[in-house]
Amino acid sequence: MGTPKALLEISGETLAKRVSRALGAVADPVVAVGIDARLGLEQVDDPQRGPLWALRAGWDRLEEMGCRGPVLLMGCDLPLVNAGLLTLLVERLDGYGAAVPVVQGRPQPVAACYGPGAGEVVKNMRSRSGPGARPESMADMLSRISVNLVPPNAWHVVAPGYALLDVNTPGELEQARRLAGSPGR
Repeated sequence: MGTPKALLEISGETLAKRVSRALGAVADPVVAVGIDARLGLEQVDDPQRGPLWALRAGWDRLEEMGCRGPVLLMGCDLPLVNAGLLTLLVERLDGYGAAVPVVQGRPQPVAACYGPGAGEVVKNMRSRSGPGARPESMADMLSRISVNLVPPNAWHVVAPGYALLDVNTPGELEQARRLAGSPGR
């Protein structure tokens, strides 16, 4: 994309700011994992090993701050998410290890709510090394906990169908800008 995704803009606001605003309406505190996007939030370095390890870094920091409850995870490349969807995920946790929305037939684990038990599973996962070793992933973690998959017909009640548009390409960024009513930067 030519620049860190967190710093890309929609309607003059960075993707990171849009996501942190939605999170801040539902959760307190909010911890940013990754580059300093000047959000005024608690900041943690991204271990650069994928979303599972970013989740662990953020979770560790939240626990250092005394937070022991559920954790909402939101990738900054999901800039059209709203507080209603995040609130629904918290409500749908309801004793599960995670509440994960389904997008286009697949779980979206970087837009989910994780219960305290999932935190214990994450802490016990290891970064594998050696020839041919594959590091553990979000899918590995989800396979070890109970997951409440939230289907589109449930989350579309509180958010538009495009709320979890994943911005990974310039075309998807332009699509997100159009959907947000912002044709340019």
